[in-house]
Amino acid sequence: MTYGQIAYQGYAEHTNNKTHDDREMPAWSDLGDSIQGAWEAAAWAVLRKNAEGLNG
Repeated sequence: MTYGQIAYQGYAEHTNNKTHDDREMPAWSDLGDSIQGAWEAAAWAVLRKNAEGLNG
């Protein structure tokens, strides 16, 4: 499981598997490369910031 997948799963768990507009979230494998890439980029941004420290 990638960091993007972990973030996506965390979002799904927090929102009861609903999107921002209350639709059912698609499976990770159904997202497509662009959206998966966006989740990966977001997860890596958090990891980088964490490594620097939140005030860094």
